[in-house]
Amino acid sequence: ILIDAVPESLVIGFIVAARTRNPLIFVVAVYLSNFPEALASAATMKAVGLTHMRIMTLWSATCLITGVGAAIGAEIIPEGGIQGDFQQLVTGMEGLAAGAMLTMIAQTMLPEAIE
Repeated sequence: ILIDAVPESLVIGFIVAARTRNPLIFVVAVYLSNFPEALASAATMKAVGLTHMRIMTLWSATCLITGVGAAIGAEIIPEGGIQGDFQQLVTGMEGLAAGAMLTMIAQTMLPEAIE
């Protein structure tokens, strides 16, 4: 969650608050990248004996944390918008989120593809 969901949620908040881009495009990209990861993770959790309730609780907590992260991302944007030093922070966070997406997809899907 720390390397994947938090940067993604902050970027969603940045995009929504800045109103410079359409947030729907990024949200759909996050959904499409996270769906296979969630599916494979849920199957693994079920295979090791976690109950449906426990799995749903874990994924619900992830959704809640992501929502809070997006709210924080939207709230911390300065009055002047995304510019100057804050622009560098946003750009770095977008790069971290993109790298995290690729890493999590590779970590989850490559072992599945080999089998």
